[in-house]
Amino acid sequence: MRSQNPIHFAIACWSNVRSGEAVPAGSQEHRVSARSEFPKDDRLYPPCPLPLPFLGNLLHLAHRDLPVHLHISPRKYGDIYRLSFWDKGDLITLGGKDLSLGDYTPAWKVQRRLTHISTKPCTQRPETVLCREARLLCQDCQQVKGAPVDLSKSFSLRTCKIIAELTFGITFQEIHQCIIDIIKFWSPRGYCSGFIPFLRRFPNRSLTLLLEAAKQRDSFIKSQLDTHKINTPSCETDEDILDGMIRFLRENTVKDNEQSEFSEDHLHMSVIDLFIGGTETTASLLTWTVAYLLHYTEAQEKIHQEIIGAVGSDRYPTYPERNCMPYLNAMISEMLRLRPVVPLALPHCTVRDTSIAGYTIHKGTVVIPNIYAAHHNEAVWANPTQFCPERFLSPSDSSRTSRALLPFGVGARLCIGETLARMEAFVFLSHLLRDFRLASPSPDLLPDLSGEFGINLKCRPFLVCISPRGNILKVQDAQKEI
Repeated sequence: MRSQNPIHFAIACWSNVRSGEAVPAGSQEHRVSARSEFPKDDRLYPPCPLPLPFLGNLLHLAHRDLPVHLHISPRKYGDIYRLSFWDKGDLITLGGKDLSLGDYTPAWKVQRRLTHISTKPCTQRPETVLCREARLLCQDCQQVKGAPVDLSKSFSLRTCKIIAELTFGITFQEIHQCIIDIIKFWSPRGYCSGFIPFLRRFPNRSLTLLLEAAKQRDSFIKSQLDTHKINTPSCETDEDILDGMIRFLRENTVKDNEQSEFSEDHLHMSVIDLFIGGTETTASLLTWTVAYLLHYTEAQEKIHQEIIGAVGSDRYPTYPERNCMPYLNAMISEMLRLRPVVPLALPHCTVRDTSIAGYTIHKGTVVIPNIYAAHHNEAVWANPTQFCPERFLSPSDSSRTSRALLPFGVGARLCIGETLARMEAFVFLSHLLRDFRLASPSPDLLPDLSGEFGINLKCRPFLVCISPRGNILKVQDAQKEI
């Protein structure tokens, strides 16, 4: 049974993490050290806001703009501080067996290796799928004939279709709605009950809908797993990601200590992580980019001219040609900095007593790096709240900015879908900005750039008018290139 003792969360506002070193925002460099025990007179704990009875510091998660709140908090408590809750909240992870949130155990290491090996072949050859979906998106944009539309829905559908085809080799409608619901209801109100068990006894519509979506999700994944076990491809080149996972389990002998913990539930949750990470996060990045381009229309023209200059006017650019379009790449990097779609990095649970920046961190403490704060640290980024792709084009700053940009995390928890996400961002945006001009329906209807925080940082809904450029490629010509 899970202990009912409070769980401590250390919020680290890091600007850089490399090779076991942590550099808190606005502070000088510190090392992360590990010790089996601390002398009593050598303990220095991170500061903690005054906890409330029963609730602890849970109200800190109730702020409407949580990443900004946690960015401002270090001014009062310091770059590293702690919050206290009652539980880690694993209501929809099959008991903590997911890849992104699971503890660092032998079973987790097998799960990570399985997912990495199974996804690598598919992420090396997805461009055909990406280009097809990007060109179908362009076809959809042509058909609306300049009428105001919500592109976020199209981005969500297209990215989900891509990950569904790579993972299952099938259509996507059923799992797509489950993912949307999980993202929607996994909000501060929804997961408060995960942190405080006794709150689960009270009516909570968000939690009820979240659990129902998770139930539908699990049913769908299980049916796909059962189908793939029966219908095994005769050739590895015909495998999708799930086929590769199943083959990995069949072909590899797992060590006894790993086998005792590893189960099919881990494989199940790995697939779910791929879908959540490969659908709404990428769709949010694309939506944020369009929102900013409506505010900064000159960036659209720079990118369009760069694309035409790099590949000509008779075709779309390909991902291997991305280095010929530095401004487009710089804009994508700037959007990953300004609006990291996962502003609070995945929680890390310490496996032994350790220290960060001189603070004692006990075994079992959950450490949450604040990516949003790191990306808005004035000590690292000049004018951090401003949209400025040029900051990634300066030769003198390129090394520093690349080290300080951490949208996909670092280390063992580095997002396994980073390569696919970057490919999707480049392919979709290069197609869209090559063929169309994006404009707000009215100067008074420009997108709100403040965002909404749930499991990710989403842009508030807005409409965009899409006008074809004079050199737009015909759909039938585009299809011939695939």
